[in-house]
Amino acid sequence: RDTQLGTLGYELEYPLWKANYEDLMIDLEVSKVPCALTAVTVDSSHGISVGDMFDRNFSNRVTAKGIDGFGEKGEFHSLAQVWEVTRHTALGLSGYESTSSQ
Repeated sequence: RDTQLGTLGYELEYPLWKANYEDLMIDLEVSKVPCALTAVTVDSSHGISVGDMFDRNFSNRVTAKGIDGFGEKGEFHSLAQVWEVTRHTALGLSGYESTSSQ
């Protein structure tokens, strides 16, 4: 990203969301939405593979290896499997009971 877009005069900023990682992790944990890695751009010596689940343990493990804990520099990409939980759970609407389907 940096190399390609840098030639166009763009300065990229990380992390993209400019949010505190701890706050993001808490939101993810509360949502109960599982996230699976769908692409990995670092070599296999880092022990990261497509299909690994992204969670606090994963983030801590890769951070200890010098990799951004949220993959904000493109080290890995993930898919939030929102279909695995109800919409109300994913949005953090605790206590909301619905008789209709998601």
